[in-house]
Order: sequence, then C-alpha cells, then structure tokens
Amino acid sequence: MNKKGFMRIAEATIAVMIVLGAMLLISSQKGGKTDEDLTNMISSFLEEIAKNDSLREKILSYNTGEDYTTLSNAVILSNITGFLDKRIDDPLLNFSVSICDVEEICYLQPYPEGFYGEIFSEDRIISTRLSETNFNPRKIAVFAWRNE
Repeated sequence: MNKKGFMRIAEATIAVMIVLGAMLLISSQKGGKTDEDLTNMISSFLEEIAKNDSLREKILSYNTGEDYTTLSNAVILSNITGFLDKRIDDPLLNFSVSICDVEEICYLQPYPEGFYGEIFSEDRIISTRLSETNFNPRKIAVFAWRNE
C-alpha cells in the first residue's frame, strides 16, 4: 500500500483547519476591540472638552429651554462638533453631540435615518468653577456609530 497519498491528505486537512482557526480567532477579537476602543475614545474626548475653558463656557451658556436648532444653540453645538471633527480620523465614524440639564436624559437629535446598528454614548457633567456664584451645570453627551 502507498501511504504517501494518505499523508498528503492528512497534512492538507490539518493546514486548512489551522488557517480557518486563525481566521476565526482574528475576526472574533476584531469586533470586541472596536467597541471598547470607541467607548474609550468618546470618554477621552469628553475629558478634553471638560478641560477646555472656552468650550466649557459655551456649554454652560447653552439654553436648554430652547430647541437645539435655535441659532445660539446651533452655534454652540457646531463649535463642539468642529472640535471633535479635528480629533476623529476615522471616515466611517459618525457622531452627534447633545447638551441638556443635569436631571434630564440627553437624546440623540436627530436620529440617523436608516441606521439600525449599535450607537455608543457617553455623557459628562460640565459645571462652573467653585469661585463663581452662578452654578448652572449642564450635561453633554456624545453619541458615536460606525457606517459600515
């Protein structure tokens, strides 16, 4: 009997199993890391916003009694969006910013049309300095999602 043919078939089968196993391992790790990285990225952006005095003042001047489309509120959201645009280098990543009172829930406005995937969000309370007398904190939320 010729055992060379059987050995080649066994080697080829083992090689295919190794390649498939490596591909499954790589693909399963890719999705989880992306989600974790996205959440960490949003948190770091909120930290930068909280440390930036000019953005803090703009967030604190946001009028939560008015709609987000009013001119003064739209300018504030545009400034924050511009700040984030400079830091985000992923063309598939979309984001939105919302500002509300501390007791309220910040909603994603407007909700992206035709999107049914995962949306990640993180929020942070922005307040005045202790030396200031007008204490009127706001909550800022950043929503991020990937278009794939």
